[in-house]
Amino acid sequence: MLIFFYLIIYFFIYSILGWICEMIFCYVTNNQKENRGFLFGPYCQIYGFGGLIIAYALIPFRDNIFLIFIFSIIISSILEYITAYSLEKIFNKKWWDYSNRRFNINGRVCLGNSLLFGILGVITIYIIHPIIVDLITSIPTYFAPITAIIILLMLITDLYFTTRNLIFDKAYK
Repeated sequence: MLIFFYLIIYFFIYSILGWICEMIFCYVTNNQKENRGFLFGPYCQIYGFGGLIIAYALIPFRDNIFLIFIFSIIISSILEYITAYSLEKIFNKKWWDYSNRRFNINGRVCLGNSLLFGILGVITIYIIHPIIVDLITSIPTYFAPITAIIILLMLITDLYFTTRNLIFDKAYK
């Protein structure tokens, strides 16, 4: 059961790190600050899921940096495409559009970003995840359930208000 609580905490940490990456990327490429996350809070859940999938699915390939890179590209691209498609269908809104970039698929994924996610996957496996594991496992275990429940309540509350806002906004346009 403890691993379940750790996974929630890892998910949250990766979501926050993803939000930070998005903020930096947008600032560097567009010279502007913009919240690229789906929810109101400072987290991008796609990075939470991506970080968890990459950290745990690619552990068997830890000795092969090239496979880590390739599988990170594949996993991230599939996740990004499915997420973009789902958000478009559910909310009739695009959160990102790569149509103007070379080698894109329906504007939902593009080669340039996929390559960056490959690099990020390598960094995650070899640097970020080990640090996060050490950090989380150094905290007394009785804090994990409390922390995970607080995170879940916060994410569920944010999801409720974000979804409500999107539906309300869509209904009155």
